[in-house]
Amino acid sequence: MHGKEERPFRIQGSFIHQYKGITKKASTVIWSNGGYPLRLDVLAGFNSVIARISEDKKHTTVYYPEEKEAFVYATQQGAPLGLDIALPCTFYEFTALLQGKFFNVFGSKRKVERYLSDGSIEFRVDDGKIPGFLVINKKGHLVRWQDFSALWALEVKYDSLEGLPTKIIISSKNTGKLFFSVNTLESVEAPYAQKNLRLGVPPGTSKYYIK
Repeated sequence: MHGKEERPFRIQGSFIHQYKGITKKASTVIWSNGGYPLRLDVLAGFNSVIARISEDKKHTTVYYPEEKEAFVYATQQGAPLGLDIALPCTFYEFTALLQGKFFNVFGSKRKVERYLSDGSIEFRVDDGKIPGFLVINKKGHLVRWQDFSALWALEVKYDSLEGLPTKIIISSKNTGKLFFSVNTLESVEAPYAQKNLRLGVPPGTSKYYIK
């Protein structure tokens, strides 16, 4: 649960979303120079683009090429992943979790809530970006998180060799369950050019600002 230096990266992943008997599948590509801005594409079969997403410190923009619509949100908890799927955090925080940078998301101040029979410890975190209860295993890895209202829950699975996350499972009472698998996590030596981090919304796109 240690903070790590922010460096350019590229993550390829896939997810399954289940809600009210409906299952949706897609793949994703996420890239950034480590901080903002951050880019993410959501892809269907044959790499057809469902949504292109950009996040900076102020705004998250979700562009749907097929519908020729773009939605602009304030960057905050509840990032929209497209397909009517939301996250309990921003995309920046989500990618930090995918890279094992839990310290960057949950902060450093935590209080022991209880000791579990398997040697894990449950902590209460009040000052993090997504406060709640954390369970840290004997290796120092985050294995579970739940917010104080029990609206959101998160579970993390790890690679047994490198100790990096391979799957994050997010459950929400309002939007169902999301299984996100990390296929590849690459460090990029040369920083991305700013033009490759900008989301170009074509002329003629209907743009909506969501408050």
